[in-house]
Amino acid sequence: MWATLALLTALQLTPAQAGQLRLTNDRATYGKHGATRADNKLLPGDSFVVQFDIENVEVGKDGKVLYSIGLEFLDAKDQVKFKQSPQDMEITNVFGGNRIPAFAEVEIGLDTPPGEYTFKVQVADRRAKTSQTLVRKFEVLPKDFGILRLQTTNGQTPAPPIGVVGQDLVIDFATAGFGRDKTRKQPNILVEMNVLDDAGKPTLEEPMKYGTEKDVPESYLSLRWLIPLRLNRPGKFTVELKATDQVSKKTSKVSFPVTVLEQK
Repeated sequence: MWATLALLTALQLTPAQAGQLRLTNDRATYGKHGATRADNKLLPGDSFVVQFDIENVEVGKDGKVLYSIGLEFLDAKDQVKFKQSPQDMEITNVFGGNRIPAFAEVEIGLDTPPGEYTFKVQVADRRAKTSQTLVRKFEVLPKDFGILRLQTTNGQTPAPPIGVVGQDLVIDFATAGFGRDKTRKQPNILVEMNVLDDAGKPTLEEPMKYGTEKDVPESYLSLRWLIPLRLNRPGKFTVELKATDQVSKKTSKVSFPVTVLEQK
């Protein structure tokens, strides 16, 4: 299980001096390479991703960096709920330098009790025999309707919300905690997407709208959504998602920036 780190309410780093291993540029994101996450409050069924840089690593003549990452997941009573021993990894710094990017992710099960949790990520430079630890606290909320596991992709793999004119991205997310109508036992969810320009003005007169399909099995506790996003002109934009459970009348909103560059 390649779990990862949780949001940074209180960052705790073992003191490091110049030239020693450092963990920097840490930020919680909507998926790998994604936009910065708004907060550290998660619904059951969500996932939490933190990206960071490992600096001052020892690099071999062949450009290879040898390192390891270990994980611990603790509840509010400091009881270990999950532990992964350090896994040996390596990467080649083709562009040179002594910094490598990394990420960690923790998956929150649909049955996870509400409360505060702590995630620890131990990073070691296997050549230099040095190590550092990131500690993150985050909160799991009671079960409710919401947008979960948001990320942008190129259709197959995670991608940053940055692209060039003519490129296609996909907004990949799920909704969970929805109700079902009494007669058909089916969910009734409406998803609306607005794109705002850098002045905060909607690019379309009406939002794009998407609805649930028929015949959703009762065993399905979450529904996945894939919304295409064609980057047709340059600029800085904000994507706003709004999901409405029309059975329970509950809503969930998420927004994130998208930058489109002109390729010349």
